[in-house]
Amino acid sequence: MRRQMLWLSLLINGCCTSTLSLAQDFDGACLLVTQNMQWSGVAISPTEILTVAHHGLSVGSEIQADFPEHKHGGSTRVSLKARVKKINKRADICLLEYKAPEWACIKQYRVPVENPLTTRGRKVRIHGYVNHQPMFIEPEFERGDVYVTGAEDIAVNQFIAQAVEGMSGSPILIGDTLVGIQFGGGKKDLHAASVKTIQEFLK
Repeated sequence: MRRQMLWLSLLINGCCTSTLSLAQDFDGACLLVTQNMQWSGVAISPTEILTVAHHGLSVGSEIQADFPEHKHGGSTRVSLKARVKKINKRADICLLEYKAPEWACIKQYRVPVENPLTTRGRKVRIHGYVNHQPMFIEPEFERGDVYVTGAEDIAVNQFIAQAVEGMSGSPILIGDTLVGIQFGGGKKDLHAASVKTIQEFLK
């Protein structure tokens, strides 16, 4: 009976199906690395990572994905191989596929059906990496349906905060819910792919 309860708990929490004594928990906000670049991404399923598309990658490109143990900022990381599965350069969004070992339980962040960001000033949390080091930002939601040059038909969300180089691909979170993927901005605001853009891409 105890073994059945532990198995059920692992399944409900989206973790691996190895026994509890062997499982190690890793956060889904990850560091992505190639030979000469680093950026961020987030696990949205047991086999998929969502990130940006502006690093010159194409379908089949290989990337290293480092997941921190327990939580963002954890000192120990597991490095896994990832590969570009799908890409939309105009929307600046990219889907990677990876395979975690049985002993690694990677936390997944849920993409909601509808955007919960409706109130100006709503605080969110961004987990990313700069120079391979973890960074936290807590900006406020400013407005949605912003259009950027070169992609006038793709709406994005705008937040009040300085965009930090290296944080592209970082998940924008409300709790365990993914409400955007940061891709750019300036000294006073940052832009992110909206829930609508993410949902359309994942279809």
